[in-house]
Amino acid sequence: MRFDRTASFETDWDRLKPEHRREFREVVRAKFIPACDAWATAQAAREHYVWPKSLRVSAIVNGRASWR
Repeated sequence: MRFDRTASFETDWDRLKPEHRREFREVVRAKFIPACDAWATAQAAREHYVWPKSLRVSAIVNGRASWR
C-alpha cells in the first residue's frame, strides 16, 4: 500500500512526545497494517470489509483513495 504524509501530519508528528510516537507506531504495526492487509484481501475478492472500530477509519467519498 502506498501512502503520503501530509504537511499537517508532519506538524502533528513533530508535536508528539516520544512516548506518544512509540504508541502510534505500536498501533500502526499491531492493528493498522493487519487491517490494511485484510482490506486489500477483501477488495481483491470483491468482498465488503468493515474496519475495526478502534481505528476510527472512514472512507473519504468523492476524493482521493485515502482515509483519515
